[in-house]
Amino acid sequence: MLKRKSPGIITGTLLVFAVVAAFILIQQTQRNLSIDVAVERIENEYQSLEAEIVETISDSNVISNLITDSYTFEAFSELAAKPFGIIVYEGDSALIWTNNFITPVKAQLVYNDAPLFISETNGEYIIFQHDFPGDFHAIGFLPLQFDFGIKNKYLNDVKTPGIEIPAHLTLQARATPDALPVHALSGNELFYISGNDEIAAIPVYPKVLYVFLVMALIITLVIVYYIAKWLVSKFNRTIGILAIMAMLVSVYLLVNLLLHDAVFSFLPLFDPLHYGSPGIANSTGDLLIKTILLFCFAL
Repeated sequence: MLKRKSPGIITGTLLVFAVVAAFILIQQTQRNLSIDVAVERIENEYQSLEAEIVETISDSNVISNLITDSYTFEAFSELAAKPFGIIVYEGDSALIWTNNFITPVKAQLVYNDAPLFISETNGEYIIFQHDFPGDFHAIGFLPLQFDFGIKNKYLNDVKTPGIEIPAHLTLQARATPDALPVHALSGNELFYISGNDEIAAIPVYPKVLYVFLVMALIITLVIVYYIAKWLVSKFNRTIGILAIMAMLVSVYLLVNLLLHDAVFSFLPLFDPLHYGSPGIANSTGDLLIKTILLFCFAL
């Protein structure tokens, strides 16, 4: 018969995993704050989209369906949901566009399907052009950074399509000593990125991070459960209840001490601007953690 692993071994293993998880989160945050890493991520995301944009705007069936309004609502919605927009011109007149995040613009591009970095009044974009017979021109544009002309609480959290570039990074068309280049698929330098010291750095996290955070919290609570269960078996229920209360409070204090400033303070969920109540919770994320710990204690 197989021997059952002791709670001590299980608890120790989970504790090591939780510590490693916290260390990885902190290291990943520091890595994400590096401009070199941000430029590498942006370049990879851009290059993965460049081929799709060129393929779409050079597809005569796509452009013909747009011009003749042959798309069903569902098909057009699917096209409009892409992280880039399309504008179709006949001569100098814009016939149709799939995205309202940019005012229709027709740049004079020398080569078909070659990317061009441009700055408009509301942000920076990369545009492509493909010419068709009959003086039709398809313009593909990829939003990089976007700024609403009107500022209010409703527009601040609106996300534009395209590549997510933090506000503390400055995009520019010309090279400077402190700027790093972003390359097109051809290898040519497309635009340059430098840091903006006037805006606090905000790291961009992959979506899997949130799954990772939930798993780390669940593992921590499992550790607390095993320890409390062991104390009850060794002593009594009162000792177990007091111990689990002390451990949950300790978990909360350690999370705030080790992870709040290093990781959580950069996440929108922990932004006091969205929610904050003195004496209850400093943010929505803080309220969520307290609620989970309280539920764990009650359970």
